[in-house]
Amino acid sequence: MNTHVPAIGDLVEKYVTACITEAVEPVKADRDRLAIALAASEDELAAATAEHGVRAAADEATIRDYRAVIDEREGTIAQLRDTIDELLESTQSPDPEPVPERTMLGASPLVGGVSTKGRDSVVGRWGAGTVARLFASGGFAASPAPELGDAGRLLLSWKPDLSRPINEAECLAALQGAPAGSKVCVWHEPDVKARKGDAVAPMKARAAEFAAIVRKHRPDLDVMAVLSGWTFEPSTNYDPLAYIDRASFDVLGLDLDGLYGPQDYMPSIAKAQAWMRANGVTRYTVAEYGVKVRTSPRYTPAQREAWLTDQTTRILALEWLPEEICLFESNAYPEYTLGTAEQAAWRERIAVAHA
Repeated sequence: MNTHVPAIGDLVEKYVTACITEAVEPVKADRDRLAIALAASEDELAAATAEHGVRAAADEATIRDYRAVIDEREGTIAQLRDTIDELLESTQSPDPEPVPERTMLGASPLVGGVSTKGRDSVVGRWGAGTVARLFASGGFAASPAPELGDAGRLLLSWKPDLSRPINEAECLAALQGAPAGSKVCVWHEPDVKARKGDAVAPMKARAAEFAAIVRKHRPDLDVMAVLSGWTFEPSTNYDPLAYIDRASFDVLGLDLDGLYGPQDYMPSIAKAQAWMRANGVTRYTVAEYGVKVRTSPRYTPAQREAWLTDQTTRILALEWLPEEICLFESNAYPEYTLGTAEQAAWRERIAVAHA
């Protein structure tokens, strides 16, 4: 007979151990599955994060590229706008010509040049308020500008030495007395002088120097360049810029004289105005005006008297008026000097224009 009987304590321990094992094993299995799943999730998360970082970096690079392209295109657009503005400005018609309230009339003196004597010669012959067109036969030192006196305005010309630059101190001393609004120039009618064989380059150089001095120190004066009416005759093909530089003047002077009359200057004025519009010149004056009397073929004072009335009336009827018309007279050129009846005709034109 087997007398070995397991102790109660051993049985209980085995039972408890079996129960615990049965209960814990599924938990451990779940834990292991969760650990595996967690590791996989962490790997996926890391991979996703890395992929997102790559995409983000790529997106930032793309954005930078786009911004660079946008900046470049904005620069191109700005350049195109500037080009368009320049083209529009170059193709637009210039501003309408400033029409003076009235055209002032006057004359050059019978005697005296750029001087008080010359000014008073004009005023004494034609009356107070008339324009005095004064010429100096040489440079600045010997011919300082007079004050306005009883004249209405002064138009002044000098002939400084062509062999050397203008002496600024001499120039300013000569201009000191010139009233504001005077028109000033050097070497008028370079076109005529060039046709006689004089070199153009020195005259252009002195004109440029003179313009710079006046604009810097006397901006209240108007720099004038004066060409003959011959340059603008419809039958000719002269280039005004062969004799003057556009940057060297503000007002164009036309010398409508030098021919035997009767002479119609209206076609020359029309051609000059077309040239001025094309070259941005908005102001002009008739700095010399008249016709010669001679006996063969005969052109009489009576004919010139009629011409003065007719031609001046037609000029003053223009839509774009000159600022002045200055009759050319001088004792040195008797063929231009007006007789009694012609003087009366010019005084009447002055009275009408200045009324």
